Formats: sequence, structure tokens, C-alpha cells
Amino acid sequence: MPNVTQEIESRFRTSFEEAAKTLSKRFGTIQTRVSAFVSGVDDNVHVLSLECVFTNAKPDEADLLALCITTESLLLKEK
Repeated sequence: MPNVTQEIESRFRTSFEEAAKTLSKRFGTIQTRVSAFVSGVDDNVHVLSLECVFTNAKPDEADLLALCITTESLLLKEK
């Protein structure tokens, strides 16, 4: 049985990729990227993200918008 992280990525990655293509096609000044990465002290955080970079943003404006699904194991491992 897949774990929660694998289940989330398998269910949402394709949708994120389709949304990224649609956004890039519809708005020429937005660069998109879908990524998944693991971080945290014990690799206990997994993030699946759809990132939009606004290439025409002014220096004093936000230039990145990201939709993220984050899973994290909060159980502390005994040492």
C-alpha cells in the first residue's frame, strides 16, 4: 500500500502539470514549474508545488506565487 506522500503525488502531479501548461499558454509573462522535493532534518517533509514566476513584476512587487501540498511526519523518532 502506498504511503500518503506517494498517494498525494500520484493524484495531484498530473493536475499540477496540466495547470502549469495552461497558465503558461494563457499568460505569456508567467513561467511555471512543477516540482517535488524532500527536506527536513530527517527528510520528513515532502512538498509538491506548482510555481508561477511573474517575469514582468516590478522590483517592489512579489514575483512568485506557489501552490503547495506539504506532508510532514511529526512523529519524533527515538534515538
